[in-house]
Amino acid sequence: MNLLDQIDRRLGDPDFAFSRDLFERCATDLLTELYPNLVPITGGSDDGRDADITDPDGTIGVLITSARDIKGVLENLRSGCRQMIAKEVPNRRLILANLAVLNASKRKQIHAAAMELDFKVVEIYPRPWFAHRLRGNPEWRVALLQLRGGVYTLSRPPGDELGQDVAMATVGSCRGNRVDPPTPGGPGRQW
Repeated sequence: MNLLDQIDRRLGDPDFAFSRDLFERCATDLLTELYPNLVPITGGSDDGRDADITDPDGTIGVLITSARDIKGVLENLRSGCRQMIAKEVPNRRLILANLAVLNASKRKQIHAAAMELDFKVVEIYPRPWFAHRLRGNPEWRVALLQLRGGVYTLSRPPGDELGQDVAMATVGSCRGNRVDPPTPGGPGRQW
């Protein structure tokens, strides 16, 4: 199994437990690569958010959860938003970082849940994003997932040999009809 699949499997494995605080530190560190002005909020009094990002249009709150499903992500979102409202935190724009795999329908649920509480989600970083980032970050990959890895490919290999079955059928039919099979290259090239 390639490294990216190993990481993805470990991130999604409900039986693999890691420290919530460790994941939060990992997430803020990885997000800092994209948002250099991200400031983690550590400790128990985070007023519903785990970090803040300052940008020209104001502050963006960052909610980080190790939830691996939409239910947990929505619970974390609603809880964080309610805490921010109760503590009168002026942030109304959010970035979510989580370990769920989110299709378009689940993303719509997240945006709708935020809008119900008068918040706007400006970006979501789900499990596939973390898998790709951890593949290139051996320190966090080992600390969080205990996966060493080594040299890795830049993409996953194809699941099947795309077109190979068609090509083999074509070659087979040419043999039975006593014709030359098609080959790549220009006319007159010898293979």
